[in-house]
Amino acid sequence: MKEIGIRLQEARQQKNISLAEASEATKIQEKYLTAMEEGNWEIIPGEVYLRGFLKSYADYLGVDSQELLADYKQQKAEETKKQIENDKPQKTSWTPALIVILVFLFSAAIILYLFFDLPF
Repeated sequence: MKEIGIRLQEARQQKNISLAEASEATKIQEKYLTAMEEGNWEIIPGEVYLRGFLKSYADYLGVDSQELLADYKQQKAEETKKQIENDKPQKTSWTPALIVILVFLFSAAIILYLFFDLPF
């Protein structure tokens, strides 16, 4: 999601606006503006604040905030999906090993019964 931050940073730099000026105009702390430009979303205190900051900052810079928020939402969904896939426990297939063990035990039981005349 760094692409969103890069778009914001480039828009700010093209307009020769400092972070201090942007902070003063948007009332968003510089550390949050920097975090957004660097793609460090976890620094922002909550999803509601993040979306509000993105909208305010994009509007201030003349960037289409609706498009930016839609891109953020899509990229967030993709990252969440990847994280869920990575967090899934790996399935191990015990079926082939279980079949081999059962066949072995069944064969051993038949051999013992036929050749050693053991009662079962």
